[in-house]
Order: sequence, then C-alpha cells, then structure tokens
Amino acid sequence: MSSPTPEVDDSTQQSFSISLTVYSKIKKTSVKGKTTSKEEKSTKMKELLFAPNNSNYVKFLQAILLKHGLEIYEVTEKKHFPLKYIPPKAKAQRVTDAIDVDNVSDYKEMVKKITNEKPSIVKVFVDTQHINKLPRGSTTRGSRSSEDDSGATTDSVRVSDLDCRLARWRLKLQKAYKNENDEGLTYIGPLGPISLTPAMIRDWCLALEDGQATIAIPPNIESFNLANKAPVLHSSCKVVAPPVSPASPDLNTLASVILLRTLAQLDSGLLHPTSPTPQTPPPQAKVAETTMSSPPIPSPTQLVRYLKYAETSLGVRHALSYKSALELHGIGPDILPNVDDKLLSDLGISAGDSICLKKGSIAWWNGADAKRKRSNTSASSVETSNQRPSKRLSYEKRFHDGGGCHFSAPPMWKDDNDDGLPVEHDYDLFYQCETLKQWLPVPHGYSVDEDAEFDDPVAT
Repeated sequence: MSSPTPEVDDSTQQSFSISLTVYSKIKKTSVKGKTTSKEEKSTKMKELLFAPNNSNYVKFLQAILLKHGLEIYEVTEKKHFPLKYIPPKAKAQRVTDAIDVDNVSDYKEMVKKITNEKPSIVKVFVDTQHINKLPRGSTTRGSRSSEDDSGATTDSVRVSDLDCRLARWRLKLQKAYKNENDEGLTYIGPLGPISLTPAMIRDWCLALEDGQATIAIPPNIESFNLANKAPVLHSSCKVVAPPVSPASPDLNTLASVILLRTLAQLDSGLLHPTSPTPQTPPPQAKVAETTMSSPPIPSPTQLVRYLKYAETSLGVRHALSYKSALELHGIGPDILPNVDDKLLSDLGISAGDSICLKKGSIAWWNGADAKRKRSNTSASSVETSNQRPSKRLSYEKRFHDGGGCHFSAPPMWKDDNDDGLPVEHDYDLFYQCETLKQWLPVPHGYSVDEDAEFDDPVAT
C-alpha cells in the first residue's frame, strides 16, 4: 500500500524554468527567384515561482500560460495541455530524461518528487502545438490593460519580428557553443570557460541585434563578468556550482591563452629593443627646441598608464581589461580618437566606455602625464626602434586522408570578419609553440597566411 502524497505548504514556492517551444515560418528567395517557406523552431525561457500541491494542477497550467503571455487560452480539468519535466534525481539534467505529465495523477507524482527532493529549480518543457488546441476565451478580461480593451487585432500567440530575429541569433550561438554532453552552452574565452545562463544568452542576442557584440565576442556587460558568472535565474534560488573536476583541459582553450600571451610578449619585445644605437644630438639649437616641443613619442607603457588614468579619473570600470585587445591591434592613446566606433565595439568595448576613452585620451595625451617618461634622445632613434623586425612561425598541415607538410609564415592574427563558426577544410592546421615546445592547433577566429612556401612534407 503506497503512502499518501504529502501536501505542500502554500507559502513554500518552488522555482520552475519554463521552456516554451514556438514555431515561425521564414520565407526565403532562391537565386532563380523562387520563394520557399520554411518552419523554424525556437525556445523561449521564463522563470516561474509557484507553490505546487495535489489540488492546484489547473492553476499551475494557467500560471505557465500567463507567464508566457498566452492567457487567451482557457484551461479546465477536461481541457488541458501536456508538459514534460526533468526529475530532480537526474544527474545530467538532459531533455531525454524528461517525464511526461498528461493528467492529474502524473502531476501529483511530480509534486511528490519535488517535495521529497526539494531541488533549487525544476526544468519544464511545453510545446505551443499542444496549446493551440485549447479553446480560446473572451478577449475582454479584467486583467487586460486599456490598450487590449480598445480592440487590438494582433494575436498574442503570434511571434513578433524581434523574437524571430533573437531566435535566429540563439540558434547561431547554440551552433557555436553547445555542450556535447548536455543542453547547456559554454563560452570559452581567453580567461577560461563561462557557463551561459538563459538570461546571459538573451542579453547576448539583444547585443547582437543592436550591433554591440559578435558571435565570437560577448557583450561587455556585468552579467559576463567573471565575478558574476554563477548560473542563477533568481536571487532567492541560487545554486552552488558543481566543482570542476581536474580533467584534461580543453586543447583549444589552452592554445588560445598561450597564443594571446605569446603575442603580448612579441609586441613587448618588438617595441622595446634591447640595445638601441645612441646617436649624437644635432648641434643646431633650433632642432633641439623643436624636439622638446614636439608631441610625446608613443610607447607601450603609455597605454597602461592611460587605462589606469581612465579607471581612476574618467569612471571607466575595468578599463585595464581592454589592454590585450588594444595592444593586439596596435591602438594607443595617441590614435584612439581616430579609431572607428565599430572596431572598438568588436573588441568588446561598450559604447559609453568608447566615448569616455576617446574624449579623455586627447586631454591626457597633451598633458604632463603622457610626457613624464619621455627621454631626450632624438626622434630618429625612436623611429628606428619602432620598425618591427620580421618574424616567422612554423606551421604544419595535417590532411584528413593522411600526409601533411610544414611551412613558415608570419604570426597569426585575429580575423575581425570571423563570425565564430568553424571553417570546413580537408586538413587541420597546427603551429609550433615555443613556450610548450610542441604543436598546438590554431584557435578558431585566427587567420594564417597559408600562401607561404612549403618547407618539407610530413611523413605519416
């Protein structure tokens, strides 16, 4: 004889993550002028706080519809829609582990498991194809706003154009950062992996729509700060992140970190030659006066000093985090006002920070702080030191059908036109890492001049 299901106190609310599957038709025109219609599927995420018990099955379904703006549909004990939920004991929390809830009995069983396990959040999945079969109620209800009562003709179920565009961006993010073992997304940046919550994914999609981010570079907002990257949907439902097992690190992540560190060392070594040749200053007094009154000569240390100045005096938070991106593109405080805003946005700098950095660099560059470490040597010696010597790295092509070859080329560079999606080749490209003394794959988003002369074939 089974024990009765315990009742849940109404004051105890449970957090539910409601995933609603919606469908939209996209029209495409081919090269020959033929128009075809294709149905695309996307997912809308909402968080719901609800106190489940054995007697509020219909209220739970009504709360789901209200959360997604589908209150036009009516739910009764005879007319209801099915749903799926992932039980709390499922370790991987995959969609394949979901259990169907088709009637009151299934709902009571779900309430029993939630009451016994007390999970921090329960994932629920609903399909609009089942909701569309429900009867529709009257469009005039007391809960509707004055705009709805005036006779708006747009159906609340119809997905807006913005939702369609955000759904397309979400599909591209899923294709680029989808995990292999579960349904989550993980962005692997220069400082390590970041698990993407539904709120972070929506913020990224909105930034992509506004042109403030790319597929490869996330938006520069607080939700993507490493200190705030815990996967939390609600402040009262914080979940402790599982400890990361010390398994073998991702090779592509390790290669990206080493590459950025190597490029920074190369830039520092090329801009600071070990022994510049001293030159005798010209005897003319006029030339000396011209040198003393000329603008300061750019140096790498001025970028760090200016970014520190921006944090303390201009109110630009985390300004030093832009150092690597600016150094990689050779941008200093002397040319910052002439840099296009689109390029700064692609580097992950927000619009507000870009305006503050560009305006503040003019006054700082002409002030005493930019000139305080300037030497009295002639400009010609500095121009000679700024000429970068040519450096070539060793690369290796490994063809999928066997065989390969070595070649040397200049250092790889960040491709600004890259959309973050992998390029299909019949070979894998590796480079010789001087730090680890081994071959590492070229990270996604970087380009190599492959038109160099091949050195020798690789035996297989």
